[in-house]
Amino acid sequence: MNPPVASPHAGENRPVVLLAEDEAIIALELADSLELEGFEVAGPFGTCASAEAWLTSAGQVDGAILDNALKDGPCTALARDLASRDIPFIVYSGHIRSSGTPCEFGDVPWIAKPVPFEALLHSLRTAMARCGQPSRAEESVPEGTRILRQAFKRLEQEEVPERLGRMVRGCATPPHA
Repeated sequence: MNPPVASPHAGENRPVVLLAEDEAIIALELADSLELEGFEVAGPFGTCASAEAWLTSAGQVDGAILDNALKDGPCTALARDLASRDIPFIVYSGHIRSSGTPCEFGDVPWIAKPVPFEALLHSLRTAMARCGQPSRAEESVPEGTRILRQAFKRLEQEEVPERLGRMVRGCATPPHA
């Protein structure tokens, strides 16, 4: 995967998140979801080398999401570089953190795949807030996206379970004789 040359939202004062993920479907889904949440996405990068090359030439980076192992190996050098620049990052990986996990990932939030996007987003925002990164993302979410997000939350939390409960109870009731 090649990183985009320019995003349609470039210059909108959106927080920049470096995305290093080598599974194409996951990478594209994350990139789209992050953009809908108001972030500018650098990547997705499928190799550590491409992510490191971009980071070396990049201006501002506000945070990062890394898979701990990409096509060209572990992302320890990338993690070390991010930490040396005080750029907060989280690990999103199919691998489980273990005693053999490199120290570069020691104090970093480690999210095991799969996880709902909202949990990943919360971890990223929390990591960025701890490092004093601006929370410009929420301010730059388009109004239509905010309205849809609220509608889906209402459906998930209240209306659908209640309606389904009534429907199931209605189906379970024996017919009147």
